[in-house]
Amino acid sequence: MTPYLLHSPPSSCMLPVTMLGFLMLIFSLCDALELKTKNSTHVMSSSEGTNIMLTCEAVGNPHPVYNWTCDGENMLENTNSLNITLVKHNTTCTCTATSYLGNITKTFHVHAEPRGCPLTLTASEIVVKFGDPISINCSTSATDVEGMGWEAPFGGTGFERPPVVTWRVDQVEEWTPSPSCYATLVDGSQCTVSPLITVYKTPDFVSVSDMDHGPMVEGREYDLKCDVISVAPVQNLTVTWYRGNETVQTETFNHFNMTPVNTSSTLRISPKRDYSGLTFRCEAELHLGPKGPQFLPNICSPPYTAVVLYAPEFKEGNESKEVLQGEDVTLSCSADSNPPSNIRWIYTAAVNSNVTTEGQQKIISITGVTSANAGIYICVAENEAGRNTRFISLVIKDKVPLLVIGVLLAVFAIGLIVLLVFIYYRNRHFFLDTVSHATDVPLTPASSNA
Repeated sequence: MTPYLLHSPPSSCMLPVTMLGFLMLIFSLCDALELKTKNSTHVMSSSEGTNIMLTCEAVGNPHPVYNWTCDGENMLENTNSLNITLVKHNTTCTCTATSYLGNITKTFHVHAEPRGCPLTLTASEIVVKFGDPISINCSTSATDVEGMGWEAPFGGTGFERPPVVTWRVDQVEEWTPSPSCYATLVDGSQCTVSPLITVYKTPDFVSVSDMDHGPMVEGREYDLKCDVISVAPVQNLTVTWYRGNETVQTETFNHFNMTPVNTSSTLRISPKRDYSGLTFRCEAELHLGPKGPQFLPNICSPPYTAVVLYAPEFKEGNESKEVLQGEDVTLSCSADSNPPSNIRWIYTAAVNSNVTTEGQQKIISITGVTSANAGIYICVAENEAGRNTRFISLVIKDKVPLLVIGVLLAVFAIGLIVLLVFIYYRNRHFFLDTVSHATDVPLTPASSNA
């Protein structure tokens, strides 16, 4: 009997045949398709503009036939790999491996990550003084750059061959220069990079003024103003206030401006009397960061000398003074004040008293004081800033008569002599008693050991 084949296997399959009566059994040695990796979906990322290879390997006998589609479009490749050149966007590719036993698929999701511009600036951040020269190199190591150049309001270049192109300016005369280095890639795309340029200018002048235009009075509040003329950029400015050599305030500025501006800082003070004659000053300093100059001089204002008016203050307080009748006495009064005080005495005048002036002192001189000079003496110090008063109580003591003093001295002398005589005779009597008792002591024979 002729065998009856239900299927016609490919010639690569070996079909051993066994005859059992009239029944023919067919054993197929063909293998079903199987992916080498179990995942049928694969997610991968690639930078824009790069080349990638997708591989889809399946095992089976006979060898499968491969077919690729990307975003629904059939690819010409019929091998187990697919090359994608210059990836531009996200894409989904499917590999289908087919044999007469069936087919299997594997899907690739390719995420195109934005590619950075393949340009390097030296330096990418620069600080330059207005009017100084500047130069920046733009270079690339990429192999797909067709040409490059600088676009700028001044100092621009033409389209040049890689790998380096330089932007150079002899004098920076723009406050916001905005050059950009561009590169044109072989696929026609273009990218640019721009440096961060800070153009600075130190102030033309710094000064301190009194906003109230006049001398200050102790205890009141006043504002001092520091004017900074023509500085850029103001957001990098710091103003420091000094009272004498002591730092009292530091101020920075939040408003943004790249061109020169005039600005100011205010210091509020409540002056004390010891501020009078002190100097106040302010310093303007640009902080331009690590890319800026290391030693940028501060611009300091001329010193402002404070004039503080304050009320009189006495060096001595109120007091009570005792004087013996007939003696001479002097009462003086002076006060610390600005402006100098007008000092006057209020007291009961007498023929033996006289008022004189020595510098800032008012002096009352009394010769041979009597009970008529006793009383309260009031010193009044006054100026335009205030008034102060001091009290002195003068107490007159009677002198002890000379006769009384002589009698007292004589009595004291006589008493002292009597006391000395008494002590002398007492000590002499004690000595004689001691000697008489000593002579009555009996003699005793000397010992044999003597």
